[in-house]
Amino acid sequence: MVAAVLVVAAGGGVWLGHRLAQVDDPASARCDAPAARFAQVVDRGDHREVEATFRCEGTTLAGTVYLPRSHGRHPGVVWVQGAGEAPRLGFSGQLLPSLVAADIAVFSYDKRGVGESGGECCPGDTGHFNLLTADAVPKLVGWVVHHDG
Repeated sequence: MVAAVLVVAAGGGVWLGHRLAQVDDPASARCDAPAARFAQVVDRGDHREVEATFRCEGTTLAGTVYLPRSHGRHPGVVWVQGAGEAPRLGFSGQLLPSLVAADIAVFSYDKRGVGESGGECCPGDTGHFNLLTADAVPKLVGWVVHHDG
């Protein structure tokens, strides 16, 4: 796993250790409260899953909500992928099972143009960070917390 500090400077410059590029990112990219569609809750034994879709900035994005076994309200995490083509996380390895076992719900979605999400992939890779952020910022945690079918 690689970590980096990214700074978007006033005037549109992007820095990652050094100046990368001037970008023309749409300032109006946002989807504050997109309508979500949820499939039926599927019991997987050690956790529950719900397929979800939502529209943002002209495309439909798809992902999975991983819920703890217990019902009720839970804190939630929205997993946002890094650079490049990245599908949603699957329930494997240690990360998701550990979070869900700790009664934390997780939402992970396919990036634009990847997996079941529409649109053109990887807006952040070309400096369109407002569009990438618009996909991640909606009240997704609210969906996770309140959808407990």
